[in-house]
Amino acid sequence: GPVSAYADDTRNCFIPAGQEQSPSSGPTVEPPKTRSYSKESGQCEGNASDVERDFVGSEEECKARCDKLDCPGFVRVLSGDYAGKCFFRGGTLGPVSAYAYD
Repeated sequence: GPVSAYADDTRNCFIPAGQEQSPSSGPTVEPPKTRSYSKESGQCEGNASDVERDFVGSEEECKARCDKLDCPGFVRVLSGDYAGKCFFRGGTLGPVSAYAYD
């Protein structure tokens, strides 16, 4: 069949800083409204289902959405069929890798 454009797109993985949570001092601790993110080129996936897929937004909009979802990181696709979409990962994020759909 035709070669999927999936493997040819360009994507970045965004990982919130300070993923390790400090011990809670009270029963509930509000997460900070905005987290700082590191940006790495490539693919990253969580070890659980994505919490949200096909979210159309800028880098900043996707960061804000990830904060709201309290996701462990997300991928934003820059080219190809999924350009401009963010995929919010679930569970624990694995290492960032070059993206090839296999």
